[in-house]
Amino acid sequence: MDAPPDLTVVVLSWNTRDLTLRALAAAAPACAPYRARVVCVDNASDDGTVAAVRARLPHVRVVENAENVGFARGNNAAMGALEGRHVVFLNSDTEAAPGSLGAVVTYLDARPAVGVAAPPLVGEDGLPQRSAWGFPTALAMLHQYTPLGWFGVGRRATRRQRDVGRGARTGPVEAVSGAAMVVRRDLAERLGGFDPGYPFYFEDVDLCWRARRAGAEVHFVADAPAVRHVGGASTGPLDRRLRLPLLVGAVRFQRKRLGPLAFGAFAGLFVLGVVARSLWEIVRAPVVAPLRRLRGHPERARRTGDVARARLRFLERDVAALLRSTARPRERAVTRPAVVSDRAG
Repeated sequence: MDAPPDLTVVVLSWNTRDLTLRALAAAAPACAPYRARVVCVDNASDDGTVAAVRARLPHVRVVENAENVGFARGNNAAMGALEGRHVVFLNSDTEAAPGSLGAVVTYLDARPAVGVAAPPLVGEDGLPQRSAWGFPTALAMLHQYTPLGWFGVGRRATRRQRDVGRGARTGPVEAVSGAAMVVRRDLAERLGGFDPGYPFYFEDVDLCWRARRAGAEVHFVADAPAVRHVGGASTGPLDRRLRLPLLVGAVRFQRKRLGPLAFGAFAGLFVLGVVARSLWEIVRAPVVAPLRRLRGHPERARRTGDVARARLRFLERDVAALLRSTARPRERAVTRPAVVSDRAG
């Protein structure tokens, strides 16, 4: 009989067939010298991903969701298929270098207090990507998404959030990227995986925050071989529709971190500030865009117009949903996504 695996690699895919095949093929060598079980969770792709995985990589277990249930619920669909000491959550637009994930497993095995760890990320150009950062605070969110930032409110908090992970060395950090994240299996199961209440964004930060609250350390393994990460491969076609999930995720994370009174103050300022900043970006566009074209910056002019149109759509369609996200949610049982197939290729 085959020896049991040391870890399970979970690759979540949605309409990234070729990238998914590359990520899955690289997974086992990346885990060397450890034995890995590779699971592909597909969020109802319509580009033939499932058929291609089963035909070309028959050793990969496929979990086929009946619909696109997002990042958190998609990854959580693999929780019943986990084997070994650790689980790796790996984006479909990654290609892990040989031994990169194995180096993180070695690091974890030598440090029982560490529950979550991640290797470095690099882009397709080989340049380093941000792999770790500090927790986003309420002040940092107000600085980044409201006019308060223009007056310096939260500037220091934003700088700290970004600088914590810039040039991070091997050792403790607050949060690591979910693009390539290794979690102790018992910790992942105790936490219930990712919080499915996030529509998109903040799931990895939230998991690291909950892991730390559960007594586990989060580390960045800077000297491990890097994981190549395209970034935005599956979200590119949807990027104009991702502002609301980003803002709702920010609200949800601050609700967890803050007390009721502090959260109420934050939520009111945040929603009003987001609306005010959106209005300003709409009003200024007819003046700023032509000036930028006259000054020889056609791309900046085009982006100014694109942002204004996106903000107008946001005000027309999404403000009410953002406001609803600030209300206290009703508690409900966590359900797993519907699965139409769960078998080895």
